[in-house]
Amino acid sequence: MITDNASLRAHADNLRTQLRQETARLNHADKEIERLNKLNDKYRQDTQEYYGVHGGTMKFCKKPIVNEAIRWTGENLKEIIDFTGLHPSAQKWTWEEYEEVVKNEGLKIFTLEGPLLASLGDYIMRGVRGEFYPIKPDILDETYDRVD
Repeated sequence: MITDNASLRAHADNLRTQLRQETARLNHADKEIERLNKLNDKYRQDTQEYYGVHGGTMKFCKKPIVNEAIRWTGENLKEIIDFTGLHPSAQKWTWEEYEEVVKNEGLKIFTLEGPLLASLGDYIMRGVRGEFYPIKPDILDETYDRVD
């Protein structure tokens, strides 16, 4: 316990200094919170303008782009390769060896996402960037119109 006046004044001065420092720290924190709230409001506004105000969903319709495709019959490997080109990984084989690999392992189409196996009856489509991918006949019918 503090008993003399000088010690009491020093202690009071120390407490006032601590109070001023704490008040300044809280004022700084309040200003930082206000700054962050403004940034958050700006982000929310920019996001709504970019993605739309309805939960981020918007509707899109495919652009009318004509894509070429060929149907894989299991008997038209030469035509498929003429269309897609021979992938570098297959150049280690003779044509006869490559035909045997496709017969045993299936037709691999090297897409932008990696290799996919094409099933008999699938179409091999050339995309807008020159990439190739297999597409099931029912999906092709639902999303494309033939334009010959």
